[in-house]
Amino acid sequence: MAASLSRMAGSPLKGRPARTHDHSSTHGFADGLRYQDKLLALYEHALGLTTARTLDEIVSYTLDAMEYALAFDFAYVGIVQNDLITIISARGTIPRVTHLPLNGRGITVKAATSKKTVNVSDTRLDTAYVDQMGFDWEETPTMLSELAVPTIVDDNVVAVLNVESQDPNAFDGEDEILLEMLSVLVSTHLKRIRNLQALQISENRFKTLVDHLPVGVYETDINGRILEGNPTLATILGYKDASKLTSLNLSTFFRNRLSRGDHLSKLAIGVADTAEFELLPNDGRPIWVREDTIALQGADGRIKYHGTLLDITEKKLLREQLQRYSKQLETLVAQKTSSLRESQERLAAIIHASPESITVTDLDGTIIDCNQATVEMHGFASRDELVGKNIRLLIAEKDHEIAIVNTMRTLEEGVIKEIGYTCVTRAGREFPAEYSISVVRDAKGDPTAFVAVTKDLTEHIKLDNRLRKAERLAVIGETATMVAHDLRNPLQGLTGAAFLLKEKLQQSQDQDVDEAFALIDNCIQYSNKIVGDLLDYAREPQLELGKTTLRAIVAAALFQIALPPEVELTNHVSDEPALLVDKTRMQRVVINLVRNAIEAMPNGGRIIVVGRRDAQNAELTVSDTGPGIPEELKQRIWKPLNTTKAKGIGLGLAICKRFVEAHGGRIEALNERGKGATFKILLPINGPSHED
Repeated sequence: MAASLSRMAGSPLKGRPARTHDHSSTHGFADGLRYQDKLLALYEHALGLTTARTLDEIVSYTLDAMEYALAFDFAYVGIVQNDLITIISARGTIPRVTHLPLNGRGITVKAATSKKTVNVSDTRLDTAYVDQMGFDWEETPTMLSELAVPTIVDDNVVAVLNVESQDPNAFDGEDEILLEMLSVLVSTHLKRIRNLQALQISENRFKTLVDHLPVGVYETDINGRILEGNPTLATILGYKDASKLTSLNLSTFFRNRLSRGDHLSKLAIGVADTAEFELLPNDGRPIWVREDTIALQGADGRIKYHGTLLDITEKKLLREQLQRYSKQLETLVAQKTSSLRESQERLAAIIHASPESITVTDLDGTIIDCNQATVEMHGFASRDELVGKNIRLLIAEKDHEIAIVNTMRTLEEGVIKEIGYTCVTRAGREFPAEYSISVVRDAKGDPTAFVAVTKDLTEHIKLDNRLRKAERLAVIGETATMVAHDLRNPLQGLTGAAFLLKEKLQQSQDQDVDEAFALIDNCIQYSNKIVGDLLDYAREPQLELGKTTLRAIVAAALFQIALPPEVELTNHVSDEPALLVDKTRMQRVVINLVRNAIEAMPNGGRIIVVGRRDAQNAELTVSDTGPGIPEELKQRIWKPLNTTKAKGIGLGLAICKRFVEAHGGRIEALNERGKGATFKILLPINGPSHED
């Protein structure tokens, strides 16, 4: 059957077919053949793929098989690479279009991108068709049928086999099967060639690497005859030409053959061993080599030795010299070590006995040592919890960047003193501290470590604040005493005089006189309030604590305030919780806040008083619907003698803050410009803790 098909196709069974026909059309080869004959023709002409070693050969044999198994007017093989299909060989005509972008048109492109066979029975009806006359061809297609099959290797399309015909409906299901079978064969042999090429590249790289290795590489039989060796091996053995190695026996170059024989006898199959030997090369100069050898069984079943020789002559001489030096150094080191140990012990004793925090770090900031004062200052249990950690663990994150800058300064200047940082304890509590850092250098003057001495400034700052506060209060107290002394006597006189005048003029029905007396009374009360505020702010509050509720405090305060008719006040304060406070002073706080709210709304508005609680604190808020606090004044409202009112000297909020903080609480202003201000007070339910 094969012979008859060969004669019918005009080609021998083996090797490349000898064609004498016209390639302009191939209808004559496959027309009229049965499917079995086409299949046999395809496999007969695809036999060449098994011997192909290049891409060009595979393409040529592939087109031969297509030509003798399928009837077409035009066929080609397109290779997929770099987002293009490149037509590298064709039969039937010379194509003008040789490159098809994968993101463009074309039946071949559709087969490549879909990874499926595409059979177009009439190209006039398919917009994807690209005529070989060019992308811009608008006349009747030169080919009316087209069949394209993708060639897939490892799930990637690497090529497309394409046949076209001038007739519509030229390719049926059998043609699809034949071309798909050919595609599978092409895929197999493309992958084989790719693997062969990769193996060849790998072998070439390995040989190049071995040839340039600075160690001698060899393969010998069990008798020592050299089977292969690299140029470095030839150099070690005293030869210039590596081609002479295969005529030599490696064993003959070893001075102590018995010792090397013991070395080789230890080698079982797959076991390696290393030893040092004295070698006598061809040039007569003795050298020392380190030999690494492994025994392997070859494909022929025979044992072979594979190994390397490294010239260690200079290294061995240096090793012997170092051994002599090391003995001399041992004595010196022992003496220096004893002296150094004594110095270290004295230094360690000084560091650990110091009441100030001392920390030693390497140049990267890793803690090498620290004393007990450091451990206690930062709330750790022992020194072991800090050694090996970075010193940034002891500094608040917000100061890490400045710490890095100061480290560079210390390296440049040698020492920096009294640098302020915010430090942290193990529990996360921040506290102010002061660092003095110096560089430790070795005998060459190179920096090796940092030593940091740390002072906790918490108590210092507290004392300083207390002193400043005391000085400020002393000044205010002196001023208040002077004002009280200078004003209260005249005020008492005015009060008495006003009383006598009222008595004498009580029978008068003059309305102007009554209004004048009312004005005098208001002025005297206002003056007394100013004197009282000064004295309240100047004196340290002496609280008279008692059980009460926020509701009782607010009710008593509101009773003392004349609420204008245009101001609405809403009270959302309950009887819970009961808390321990100085009721009189907290009433003063509420009175001041409500009066401030009234004065902030001259045209009327709404005041809301709200009380809340949690497990530890009671909360009271006083909100108004006034214009709010200007942003530029928000930071100054708590300072004494700061006011924007036509009347008053600016002590109201300062006294509120003083009274609230005396209870261990806090007060803050929450402001939304144009929508009013809210003052929030937090008070501990169980009273002040008496802690600073």
